[in-house]
Amino acid sequence: MMLQEGDVVLVKDILDPYGMNPKTRPVVMLGFLPNCQGIAISTQFSPPLYAHEILLYDGKMRSRTGLLRPCVANCQWRVRFDEKAVIAKLGHLLPDQLQQITDYFARE
Repeated sequence: MMLQEGDVVLVKDILDPYGMNPKTRPVVMLGFLPNCQGIAISTQFSPPLYAHEILLYDGKMRSRTGLLRPCVANCQWRVRFDEKAVIAKLGHLLPDQLQQITDYFARE
């Protein structure tokens, strides 16, 4: 599967933010070497969003991301995984969404 930065992928065995509860979760791809790197996507959020939460889908518009429920990219939930753990590519972020993530990490 050909993957690129900004892809939204479904990955098996991603741990929760506390390092527990491995399960299949959506992830935003951010890097590839030495392993795939990204940030996990969560449906657990409430407005107003924190600076580390980037709204990916609000449940109202048609989504290019392939996500079906309101969710955010959680920039504090970084993950690494083997490309073989990727089950499917769901979609791709809009350019402004990817830029918001890039801007967050530039401020860190």
